[in-house]
Amino acid sequence: MRRIPPVVWLLAPLALGLLYAAGHAFLAPRPTLANLPPEGAILVQRYRNLDEVDRSTFGPRGPAIRPARELIGAERNLPGLPGVDHTQPVHMILMPRTIRLDSTMAVFGVTDAGAMQRTFDDPNFIEDGRARHAQHLVINGPWAAIAPNRADARRLGTGGITAADLGEDMAIAVDVPRLIDYVTSMAQRFPWNGILSSLGVDVKNARVRFDEATGETIVGLPGVERLARIGATWKTARMWAWMDEKRARIDLEPQPGPIASLLKYWKDDSEEGETIFAAPDSAELWLSAPGKQSGALLAQLVHNLGVDVQKPLREFVVNPKEARPGAVTIWAEPALGTGSALTFTVAAKRPPDLAAALPLPSKGQDHAVLPKGAAPITVGETGVTVASPKGEVWMRTTGAGLRLITFGADARRAIDRSEAHVAKALGLSLHEVPGEDGMKPLAWFGVRAGRAKRILGRALEPGGFLACLGGGDIKGTVSTNGRIVRLEARLTE
Repeated sequence: MRRIPPVVWLLAPLALGLLYAAGHAFLAPRPTLANLPPEGAILVQRYRNLDEVDRSTFGPRGPAIRPARELIGAERNLPGLPGVDHTQPVHMILMPRTIRLDSTMAVFGVTDAGAMQRTFDDPNFIEDGRARHAQHLVINGPWAAIAPNRADARRLGTGGITAADLGEDMAIAVDVPRLIDYVTSMAQRFPWNGILSSLGVDVKNARVRFDEATGETIVGLPGVERLARIGATWKTARMWAWMDEKRARIDLEPQPGPIASLLKYWKDDSEEGETIFAAPDSAELWLSAPGKQSGALLAQLVHNLGVDVQKPLREFVVNPKEARPGAVTIWAEPALGTGSALTFTVAAKRPPDLAAALPLPSKGQDHAVLPKGAAPITVGETGVTVASPKGEVWMRTTGAGLRLITFGADARRAIDRSEAHVAKALGLSLHEVPGEDGMKPLAWFGVRAGRAKRILGRALEPGGFLACLGGGDIKGTVSTNGRIVRLEARLTE
């Protein structure tokens, strides 16, 4: 038996290395717009191009404010963004944290890889008198990733979460459970502290401790249960914004569980020819739903989006012992003399039974006293932390058989205004509203500009993810196809 020459053993590692390199080059992921984000991405924000980055990030700029592309280039060791394709989408991707606090990755289209690499490697680069930022550049075909973690930058094209290209100006895709974990760990840092505070989490009293047994950092946050509810309910969230068209769309995909089951088996239980009434012009908030199942599903959806719906008010729409309520319109108007509180009106031919939620009038009476603090929903979205004001609950049946229920500090005047409104309001047939892409409407809603600003705050400002809806009244729909919940909203002039 002939012995293998020693030189073969010496060259074998080199041959294997070359074979691996060739195989990797052939089999490595090819990043495309559809699969670009790395596997494990937490949040992906995509802009149509660099011009949209400038507009969506800061909005109108004064002469003293640098364009967003300049800031991004400086922070990524690529001043001026040489070699970047200004017409291709720009991705900002949030990845899991490593040893650095900043775990975001920027991804650009490439027109000149050489110019990009030379600028990035320039040893003389200094930004604002500081040394180079801790970033790594990886160019993969027509795309380039710049990230603080080289391993993340190398994994472009491995199919992380993304949003379909719908011709939008800006899109966001979120892995909800991963984002909840990340935000909790960053609770005291901007901008996550503001987001958590808006969800009712007491960020100021957060407690952080190190568990020596597991080696993990434990963050204690009062009110974090709401976040846990969101993470346990929703799997993904995707949003698209069209800045010039002033509209947005949000798709929510639930985790397996109660919400997924409700969506799967939901059906429109309104009767043929049943109508809803448009809310009056004085309404700051309004919502119309076609029937009992829609009301039950909407209440559960709101609860699992992290908004604490007043418990009795949530229970009255899911109680199977009640007679089935019909199509209903609910609206809220400013309660005179209270500052920011609201008075609500419920209008329906067969309204839901509110006895579990409110002190209704006794038999033969048309009104009852509403004690202070008995209706927190009347101040629930105003930022007011005091108890709801004392008021009344009024009930009335119109000549056309429509039942009206008003409650709040201004309920007496509201019942008269509501009766006058529905007497001349036109009904909208539920079955005249077509659905798109197999989507069936759960509800229609509207929010006045001032109230939208109170509720959504900085999300409507330039740079906010709902900036396309800022500056006016909002109208929209909530719909489902049995798998996702879709919210579509548009700014009205």
